[in-house]
Amino acid sequence: MSQVSPVQNLGGSTKCRMERQNFVGETPQNSSQVPDKEYRLLYLSFSQHILIALDGVIPGGGPPTRKHPNSLDPEKVKNSYYIRAKRGDSAQISAVNCLWYCNARYRRLIGYLVGLTPDVISIHVMDLPGETVPELLAHWAGVDGDTEAFVTVSADGGERRALTRREVYDLSRSFASRLYERGVRKGHVICVSLPNSLERLVADFGTILVGATTQNGQILRADGEDFVRALNSTKAYAVVLNPEAEHGAWQILRRFISSPAGEVQCPELLYLRHIIVCTRSQNNDLDFLAQLRAVPPAPVTTLPRVEASDIAVIFATSGSTGFSKLAPQRHSNLLHIMRQVQRISQLCSGERFINCSLLGWAAGFPLWYLGCGSTRVFVDCFAGFPQDMAAAIWHCVQQEKCVYAFLTPMYVAAILDRKNLWQRAGAWRLRGINVAGQPMKRAVVAAAVGAFCDAVDINYGTTECGVIATGRVTAESSSSYVDGLTGPPAFGVDLRIVDEDLKDVPMGQTGEVLARSPALYGSYIDNPEASARSFTPDGWFRTDDVGYQLPDDGRVVHLGRRSDAISRGVYLCYPGWLETLLCRAPGVADVCVVPVPDQVLHHEICACIVPAEDPPPSDFIATLRDYADSQLLTTQGDAQHMAPKYYIIVDKLALTPTGKISRKIMAELAATRLGMVPNSS
Repeated sequence: MSQVSPVQNLGGSTKCRMERQNFVGETPQNSSQVPDKEYRLLYLSFSQHILIALDGVIPGGGPPTRKHPNSLDPEKVKNSYYIRAKRGDSAQISAVNCLWYCNARYRRLIGYLVGLTPDVISIHVMDLPGETVPELLAHWAGVDGDTEAFVTVSADGGERRALTRREVYDLSRSFASRLYERGVRKGHVICVSLPNSLERLVADFGTILVGATTQNGQILRADGEDFVRALNSTKAYAVVLNPEAEHGAWQILRRFISSPAGEVQCPELLYLRHIIVCTRSQNNDLDFLAQLRAVPPAPVTTLPRVEASDIAVIFATSGSTGFSKLAPQRHSNLLHIMRQVQRISQLCSGERFINCSLLGWAAGFPLWYLGCGSTRVFVDCFAGFPQDMAAAIWHCVQQEKCVYAFLTPMYVAAILDRKNLWQRAGAWRLRGINVAGQPMKRAVVAAAVGAFCDAVDINYGTTECGVIATGRVTAESSSSYVDGLTGPPAFGVDLRIVDEDLKDVPMGQTGEVLARSPALYGSYIDNPEASARSFTPDGWFRTDDVGYQLPDDGRVVHLGRRSDAISRGVYLCYPGWLETLLCRAPGVADVCVVPVPDQVLHHEICACIVPAEDPPPSDFIATLRDYADSQLLTTQGDAQHMAPKYYIIVDKLALTPTGKISRKIMAELAATRLGMVPNSS
């Protein structure tokens, strides 16, 4: 039985011709002239199953229900076959056994025919409508192309902008044409240094459509050294930027380049050849998107063929450990992460969700749209970052009726503190939120479920490896949640917990987390030392995170960074578990445990405490010390006693530019407050 090629641009009106040699014998029931017909694929999926109709349409768009009992009438669906199979499987199912198991809301997954006999249809069920980003963009443009794909709301909530699926594809192809005219070819790297905006989306997608790799133009250092180093490391051919942006890429590059016009020749930037200007203006001659609308989209046949093995994007790590490491991702890597988020969020085509993570980050890349066809809503930052992002996010949720939200723990806590946002009468309630970026506290998770959403999906992952572990917390399960708990290993992930010698430790024992996944590329760009430290020869990624798996069900508890471990004598103290303990103490709002210098032990332990009351009670520190000591079996003076020796009161915890706690700054603050010289090690 020969296999036909996967169908391109599959959708409600897409047809696939079966080859004559795939048919043998008599015509199947309810079909006429099978070998010479074209078969319409109507795909509807529900949970882990897919339903496909051949050469037929479902009147009413769904199965019989109490509200629409006649929406699926077999008498009106002649010449149709309905097949149910698990995602990713190849299945042979009797053509005459119709399975009416579908829901029109879940129009997401597809399959392609691989064979046909009188009694059996062979079908391979695909969980994504393509194998590369260009194929996915083309697919969604051909399926309800007038559906909004991306919606932005200005920081003040006053302006709403949107692009439909077809507009996203057409504008991206127009930008691909512009890049091609500038000499961009397959394999080139284009650094996109734009904030979250529709312009940023089009620049990223256009870069990928022309066969190039889009690089996140992240700038964390005021001197721009990290940005310049990244451009040289990736051999970036061009930079897309807004010259009017404050503290943007042009403020760095203008030190070496006099004008963004013309070809670049610069000894400090050996490979850079072009600056591509992106501005927003009422003047269509100057406006980036208006210019692209005036250019016919590049015909698909003129675009280079993109393979699943090609590098699509270069992400940058957060930079919290120094200069950002550059983590490439092939199309195949990205598509695996899309399969992961499909299974986590269960978003459907056209459903609205909000994700305000930066588009150049792994968590902010438009994975949900490409994989699920969901409409993404985010805050437009082209003119600047909003002063109150939490309020801006919540405004978007209410205005656009988002059913799901991807949030960092920082924004979850900020929204919880703003009860006036979500306690208003008639406030829209989220079906679920997805949090990632740092271990979650039980108090925050329990409060969120009860306040403004029905469930919290907690992800543990990395830029390099995608989602490593994931779990869902509901009102029923929130009481048993413990700090740092995520869930079992995510789809496609192998996981190990190892000791210092990389030997597996027993379930329940703490160690370093190692992960292996189809989302893993396997090295950093231009950083062989970091690559050798982080990637093992047999394909494992060393996360440098500390955690353990629960013995009963294998769920992962993420305690924090291994490099955050405090070396106290011959023992290591992992601050994550100690912070969890201290957060349970009365009167503690937040805590960060850091090392401070000690002449004998190398480091001692200091707890930086944010009290719940301002000012705290006069005996607050003494009470807290007694509480911590009481929670440990060892006593003061014992080398294994891991309770803090020092406590300091702070108004708030310092954060990195990416919203994570800056342990480096807190350690320096603690040493200074205690009259010590900060230990650079």
